[in-house]
Amino acid sequence: MSKSYGNIIPLLSSEKQLKKSIAKIVTNSLEPGDPKDPSTCTVFKLYKYFASDELLKEFENDYKEGIGWGDAKNKLFNIINNEMLPLREKYISLENNKNLLNDLLQDGSKKVRPIAQEMLASIRDSIGIKNIS
Repeated sequence: MSKSYGNIIPLLSSEKQLKKSIAKIVTNSLEPGDPKDPSTCTVFKLYKYFASDELLKEFENDYKEGIGWGDAKNKLFNIINNEMLPLREKYISLENNKNLLNDLLQDGSKKVRPIAQEMLASIRDSIGIKNIS
């Protein structure tokens, strides 16, 4: 998938955008009721990254029974949306609170800076580069 091709599924986007992206997944022309091959289907391949073994077996059975593409895409949307909802809420919360985000980054840099400086000093010493400061 490629953002430049417009075929990505932005997992942290709104529910509406997520559903729209999933609806755009290209499928073959098999009709509802016709058995489908999960091994050649993008919808199924994406579903398996989010589903438990039990749900995956059910979905595979749905394919054998000829699930319609709209129903398959709705199942994919539901499982991705349920999995991503807590992360999306946290993302939106952080996105809306830039001060908290900046504070977290500053705190992280304060913790890491001494470790990085010590490591760089050790590397400089090992290769014979003297510290200019």
